[in-house]
Amino acid sequence: MTRDDFLMLCRMLKLICNKSSNKDVKYQVLQLSKLFGNVEFIEKLARFYNFGWTGNNDFIHIPNVDQIIDNMFKHPIIVATDKNGEILGVSTLKCECNNDYKLDPYFPYNDIKYLSITGILAKKDNEIKGVGKKIYEIALIGSYLFNQLNPDVKLMCVIDCRNKFSLEAAKMATRYANIQYGLPITASITGYYEVRSEETEKLLESPTFVLEFLMKNKEKLLQKNMSFEYLTTDFNEHLSVLQSVSGLENISKLVRNYDDGVGNVDYFEFNKKIDVNYVNVNPGFSCLGNDREIVDMEYFHDGEEKIDDIPNYVKRRTLERCMIRR
Repeated sequence: MTRDDFLMLCRMLKLICNKSSNKDVKYQVLQLSKLFGNVEFIEKLARFYNFGWTGNNDFIHIPNVDQIIDNMFKHPIIVATDKNGEILGVSTLKCECNNDYKLDPYFPYNDIKYLSITGILAKKDNEIKGVGKKIYEIALIGSYLFNQLNPDVKLMCVIDCRNKFSLEAAKMATRYANIQYGLPITASITGYYEVRSEETEKLLESPTFVLEFLMKNKEKLLQKNMSFEYLTTDFNEHLSVLQSVSGLENISKLVRNYDDGVGNVDYFEFNKKIDVNYVNVNPGFSCLGNDREIVDMEYFHDGEEKIDDIPNYVKRRTLERCMIRR
């Protein structure tokens, strides 16, 4: 994505942020706010991710300090704050491009540009409800506006096949865009991926849905009621449930790639995309256990050494990234 396109996307997201803000919650695009480059806020954001994101470790991929700083210069970050400036929610809308030099193993379509909605996190036990949902809506509607000028750019996200709440959030955000803004956006499951050990072929993660948000109502989707019932914690059983419900006749293996440090990624494309509104998930007890352990902030970065002065580390890494950007 060019710098001009990046700024255009940020401005469109800011437009929806302004419309969504009220006396209790202020929604902002980090890059177009006074928060950009603010060392104190970046540290606060890292702590928000680290201490706020709890639950099943299989659902969670948390950006550390270095990743947050890198994202700040690459991808629009939507933040919600209260009137005291405390963080209520955050998400990163990643701008990606598959080409001859780089292919995303989790969305392996050649020669495409796409945005992916990642890491929506809302403050726990917050009296103000619906912050995460509103961030989802902002990302979706802002991306739609951007797509109208850049129709070759797709919008997607990935959701663990047991993650009922994220799937419902995708449905609700899409319906809001349809009803409140009259936008012809449809959420579809275009395929899923499996992550396997390079040595043993053992499943390392539960199979994960790949959602694509279609910006026009021209594509015919599979509109058939599907209920995925996950009753155990066994990943192989999760795979068999997914295949039996969606139907093997609707699945065609597309490609295998390798994700460095993770394992082999097998991406399966559905012959016919599935309308998300017809999909229901019952996670049962499959999402319990394997809880994420909070990391000591002194180690919440890419290196292995302990960082005694976190604010100075954040400041140094931010300045380094500024130099690289120039």
